[in-house]
Amino acid sequence: MDAKFKLIPEEIPPIRKGSLYEDVLASFVRGKAKTARVEVAKRKPDTVQQGLIKARAADPKLAEVSIVRRGDLVYLKK
Repeated sequence: MDAKFKLIPEEIPPIRKGSLYEDVLASFVRGKAKTARVEVAKRKPDTVQQGLIKARAADPKLAEVSIVRRGDLVYLKK
């Protein structure tokens, strides 16, 4: 008898905490640059800016980072 489905024993992967924007901010803090432009593929500048603001608010260690918008460009500043 052929089964129409298959059950595969496998562990459920853990939920990845954090976000792309938290990764961007953490990488910037670890780096040596005092300022940097942020580009995220397939994301509008408004989305990038808001994501960075929310990520910064969620982590007190990132409070030192300023998020600056000039037209359609988003920058980070230490």
